[in-house]
Amino acid sequence: MAHPRPFWERLNDEFPFGDPAPVPTLPPELLALGPYHSIESLEPFHGRGQRLELVDGELLVTWRCTMAHQRLLRDLLHAVHDYAEQDPAPYAIMNVWAEAPPDALVLPDILVLPRAIARTDDPWPLSALCFVAEVIDPDSVRADRFTKRARYQRAGIGTCWVVDPRREVVEAWTPGAAAPVEMHQEARWRAPGRDHDLVVDLPALFHPRA
Repeated sequence: MAHPRPFWERLNDEFPFGDPAPVPTLPPELLALGPYHSIESLEPFHGRGQRLELVDGELLVTWRCTMAHQRLLRDLLHAVHDYAEQDPAPYAIMNVWAEAPPDALVLPDILVLPRAIARTDDPWPLSALCFVAEVIDPDSVRADRFTKRARYQRAGIGTCWVVDPRREVVEAWTPGAAAPVEMHQEARWRAPGRDHDLVVDLPALFHPRA
């Protein structure tokens, strides 16, 4: 299937930098739909400058994305991608939509799913993902740490990383867990069927050399 341009090539299109408008606003016709939304109802409003996601009918809006977030996300994607590409089975990519109709549509910062599914033209089901990572940004703290993370758990995704640059920690969540495993020096994840782990040096990730 044809994949969208890499995230870092689309920053000026979809994620303007700097401070958001003093009073962020959504299209009146979107607000008129009421407090509960569906994938179908959001379709006309994508591509208008905000990142619109949906979890259990709740609209999640990201108004800005910082350069620090983008740099960290880029470096983490490289590590996950290099690990996934060692075997033809998994496939790692950044910022691609996954859905659970009718009322969940999310854009994980990084996801890993079976290559056979990634090659299809059908929407990628949330339940097919085996790994997701969300990098917290000032505007996404609640959505990343609570709303989306809990939805990933309910979908049965094997591992969800919540990457917190402020605390310099990666929280690893698994289905059914009531609390995360916090990783401070190394973040580890093993893909299904692998005999070795992805290992990310966290001090190097949070404090890259110039």
